[in-house]
Amino acid sequence: MKTTASRAYLALAIVSFFWGTTYMATAIAVQSVHGFFLAGVRQTLAGLILAGYFMLRKHPFPKGSELIRLIWTGILMVGISNGFMNWSLQHIPSGIGAMLAATTPIWMVIFGAMFGVPTKLRWELVLGILVGLLGIAGIFRDYLTELLNPDFRWGILFGLTSTMTWCLGSVLTIRKRLSTHIIFGSGVQLIAAGVSMLIMSLFVSENVIFKPLGLPFYGALTYLVGIGSIVTFTAYVYMLTHLPPAKASIYAYVNPIVAILMGAAILGEKLTLNTLVFSLVTVAGIWLVNRSK
Repeated sequence: MKTTASRAYLALAIVSFFWGTTYMATAIAVQSVHGFFLAGVRQTLAGLILAGYFMLRKHPFPKGSELIRLIWTGILMVGISNGFMNWSLQHIPSGIGAMLAATTPIWMVIFGAMFGVPTKLRWELVLGILVGLLGIAGIFRDYLTELLNPDFRWGILFGLTSTMTWCLGSVLTIRKRLSTHIIFGSGVQLIAAGVSMLIMSLFVSENVIFKPLGLPFYGALTYLVGIGSIVTFTAYVYMLTHLPPAKASIYAYVNPIVAILMGAAILGEKLTLNTLVFSLVTVAGIWLVNRSK
């Protein structure tokens, strides 16, 4: 029992830290390719590895309506969401992208209310949403000049689109359970997401097949596939199945802080006292939202 608990907390630590570092790795990779192409390659490779493992172990491949559901949820929640976040990081700092993604609990509540998911309007929920939005607004005090740049504004829009797409897909599928093993199903979702992103990249980016991409790109891609998609996702599933939701959700508070610190330390992104203070304000708002559930 103690061994299981220790492994669960180790998984929580892995998710909390390493998912926060993926924003930095993505910011490095999108200097060489479009965000959609990066998402396509990353998700397809990770999906083939995960799904291939279960197929080698003779697990039945999803069929019929379950396969269709995995495909469209994969495209919506993983493909479009990750693709637009990658695209946003071509125009905004990785720490800002992480803070936009950290507002996921707020958007989950909003979309849940819109689509009939029962939500009690407790004081923690209302206050948490207001505090979280205040924190995000406060962070942008350091970026008032950049907001005059259309590319920066597009980056913010893409980041919000990414977060909202993930939440919308989650709410629309929240009551439906699958018979397929969760990691096998996620592998299928990743393949569907990756293929869709590769197709979309044909319409928004230049041909990169014969383009020299360089060691930084391949290093970042290897990190995103191996650590960001396979190792961390496996740890995430293990954590969810062995820890109470309140403890498992701690990663959501740590990820953006890790992303901001790594972006400043490795990429030289702007880091001020204002950013740190309002990042903590945003995290406090997210904590209140989760506490209300």
